[in-house]
Amino acid sequence: MNLKNKRIIISKINQIGDVICALPLASAIKKLEPSAHIIFMGTQYTRELIEHYLDVDEFANWNTIYQDNDEEAAVKQFQALQADIIIQVLATRPGDIISRVAKKAKIPLRIGTSHRLRNWLTCNRLVNIGRSQCKYHETQYDMMFMQALGGKKHYSLQEIIALRRFKPLTKTPRVQSLLDPDRFNLILHPKTRCAHIEWKPEQYGELIRLLPTEKFKIFVTGSKAEGDIVREAMLAPFPHVVDLCGNTSLSELMELIQNIDGLVCASTGPVHLAAAFNVKTLGLYAPIRPFHAGRWGPVGSQASSLSLSKKCNDCRNKSFCPCIWELTPQQVCDVLLRWNQEHA
Repeated sequence: MNLKNKRIIISKINQIGDVICALPLASAIKKLEPSAHIIFMGTQYTRELIEHYLDVDEFANWNTIYQDNDEEAAVKQFQALQADIIIQVLATRPGDIISRVAKKAKIPLRIGTSHRLRNWLTCNRLVNIGRSQCKYHETQYDMMFMQALGGKKHYSLQEIIALRRFKPLTKTPRVQSLLDPDRFNLILHPKTRCAHIEWKPEQYGELIRLLPTEKFKIFVTGSKAEGDIVREAMLAPFPHVVDLCGNTSLSELMELIQNIDGLVCASTGPVHLAAAFNVKTLGLYAPIRPFHAGRWGPVGSQASSLSLSKKCNDCRNKSFCPCIWELTPQQVCDVLLRWNQEHA
């Protein structure tokens, strides 16, 4: 396919981790055709992340394109983007709306998965990408859209790591002043959008107790509401821990993650940020599909995951997966102490 000077929209409008999984698509397209103009469509929430990716030429904000459910206004804004191609990576109801708007805007080539029924009405190039079996990582599924542009279908995780290209973040006095050059700077990010597959705050609290204060400077990150949930177990008993819950912008959190020595959390945006920034990353995962590390674990040259080695079918009919609670604070502590030795 001739992609010379083509304007290509990559659409993935959900959360930080999802966006990080899709960003290497931009790099693969640029590698195939450097003159292609990449427009990545996300939300205001992920804007700062997307704008710090080297192979994205333009950011399109779905929040401003589709306001007040006004589809006709969205069509006009799509037309203004003058796109030749749109890759609809998101295979959910919001993705159906985007595909419909793209068709009304008469974007010539509209690519989507054949496993989404409504795509048969709105997309004119369908790719056989079925995620239900969880055979691959989410970022590998996203990369499968390359086959519609003349690229290959399967990328290894190592190939995807090599494709990623983030801009260095500007160092700010506030964030830099938080770091301790004489200790291992560690972020604990305890909460996720999937509370049924995360460690308990009390387990993080026990981990903090186990880590020697003379060797580790610990930061707890999250939203203000998340800070309220974990404060009693993770912050109140430990005055040496730095509480950053609700106290950083996304760009500040990204800068902090780029400059720390290590991060521990479950399946949520910061675990993917740290892995992508080549920071020592430990993801804590429940073994239940499709939330397991094989599908959503951190992908990076210094990233690893802890999870029980079991088929987690017993949790299918529960509102939570207690298997992640069987990972002990001592197990995590042992990893962090090893990191600290390597760091020294």
